[in-house]
Amino acid sequence: MNYRIKRIFFAPEGSGEGGSGGGVTDLADKLNKVEPSYLKDLDDASKADDFAGIEDVKKLYDSHKTLKAKVTDLETQLKDSLKIPGADATSEQVKAFFAKIGMPDKAEGYELSDFDLKDDELAPTIKKTFLEEAFKSGLTKTQAKKLWTHEAATYSAIKKGLSDQSEKLKGNFDQRFDASLKDEIPDSTKRAERITKDKNLFTEFNGKYNMGAYFEQTGLSINPAFVHAVASMYEKIGSSEPGTGGPGGKHESEIEQLKKTYPSMFKQG
Repeated sequence: MNYRIKRIFFAPEGSGEGGSGGGVTDLADKLNKVEPSYLKDLDDASKADDFAGIEDVKKLYDSHKTLKAKVTDLETQLKDSLKIPGADATSEQVKAFFAKIGMPDKAEGYELSDFDLKDDELAPTIKKTFLEEAFKSGLTKTQAKKLWTHEAATYSAIKKGLSDQSEKLKGNFDQRFDASLKDEIPDSTKRAERITKDKNLFTEFNGKYNMGAYFEQTGLSINPAFVHAVASMYEKIGSSEPGTGGPGGKHESEIEQLKKTYPSMFKQG
């Protein structure tokens, strides 16, 4: 049995027409594409594009104007943007990059404030160390400033705390000294006499060997056990107190031995 295939073409709904007539319009509709009014002015390669939204010259112009404005705005943004140097970047480009993100070309370039550490003798060393570490870590000026503010405040707080503690220890030094000698000297009168003598010996020792400033800075001058130990030693080897060996006495060799063992302690200005 033989069958014959019959081709049937349907016209768009409502057109009342059949067949394949309709040309470019039918093709555009079937492809769901919009035919522009200026199609005839385009080359063949462009006629297959989708022209939705730009089907007439006015819409095409408005679209071009909007796009141009966006491009101009984007160019402005890119002009101020930061480009990370690539592997082939020059040293000048790398330097310019770091300068733009706020990193100085040397540690001193951070220009940090001294805050209330200006008169602190340790401040220059602390600040110098901080600057070197900040530069090695690649911190920007803003980052270094914020971190230094925190570090300086922390140091000041610690310093104040130590100062307050030192003042407190100075205030109760006599009471602590008395308590530390109770076992060694039970009699309160004799203990008071010994404390007075220890203070005098300690003061004389500091004056002779210029140790006062060092003992003050280290807090040793308000340590009763240390003061008593130094006074007792000095009483034996070289004080001018009555009843001691004194300078040039039988303990001269002990003084020389201590000078060899602790030369910095006996260094005179």
